[in-house]
Amino acid sequence: MLTQRQAGLLAIPLLLLLTAMPADAKQMYKYTDEQGIVHYSDKKPVTDQKVEARPMRMPAADVLSMRNIGTQAKPAYAIRNHLAGPVEVLLTLTESIYVRSEPQLPASVILAAGEERTVLRVFSSEPGKTGSFKWQYSAVPGDPAAQLDSAALNRIPFPRGEAYWVSQPFNGKQTHLDEQTKYAIDITMPEGTPVLATRAGVVMQMNDDFFEGGKQQLKYISKANIIRLLHDDGTMSVYAHLKLDSTKVRLGQRVAAGDRLAESGNTGFSSGPHLHFVIQKNAGGKLVSLPYSFTLTNGEQVVPDKQVRISP
Repeated sequence: MLTQRQAGLLAIPLLLLLTAMPADAKQMYKYTDEQGIVHYSDKKPVTDQKVEARPMRMPAADVLSMRNIGTQAKPAYAIRNHLAGPVEVLLTLTESIYVRSEPQLPASVILAAGEERTVLRVFSSEPGKTGSFKWQYSAVPGDPAAQLDSAALNRIPFPRGEAYWVSQPFNGKQTHLDEQTKYAIDITMPEGTPVLATRAGVVMQMNDDFFEGGKQQLKYISKANIIRLLHDDGTMSVYAHLKLDSTKVRLGQRVAAGDRLAESGNTGFSSGPHLHFVIQKNAGGKLVSLPYSFTLTNGEQVVPDKQVRISP
């Protein structure tokens, strides 16, 4: 049994693969200068103009939260899923000295939308000896049991009457270099272009607080505004680099194909205004992207596997 002194040795590093944002709250500041230009900053500006401030939501905290619902001597850790869709939580024991866990790690659990569940209990295995352990968890959105509906149709994610270039198609060699993005595309479009749902689904995850963008990957990779839709077959579509404060939907809302989600922008790791679009599934502890085609209004199928100008 872990004593108070022994329990004080417990160390619990946390790893969130889905997002990587600090947990402390920040403020976002907005003001309009004398030339009528609107400015945003996460540092309070020095200006005589009126400054609006609001707390920025931290996406990491929006995904999962963890708490010990046991005691120091007998820890029991519960994790809550804050997404409006299922999440696979991967549990790993990285160090174990005179302790045992239930379940035995590594293990994974599927949490439904909004569900909180006790996922790990830790006990002393050698009474009278000092016990310690370290564990970590990571999150992968979606249910690995989901099966792609091959008959599902995808409309183009912007309004009729407009046409834009697919600047980075399937198998893009610029920034789409892993399984999550192999079948992602970039559509070059002006900021403020309406972004429409390609298929019906539920708004599973979203954030729209970010206002910065640039080519420095380490600085901007986690600062893209996104919307993740969960479709009826369990696959998910992601719309990224969205404009600050442009979302027209709420978490958990069901939308139809063609419904307006937000406006395109230039937030996050981005070299210019565009929409990043991808369809993904949880392939068992990892996200993978899926190939697809767009269905035009005349019924024609367009596979975005090359640079091409597309229109609904």
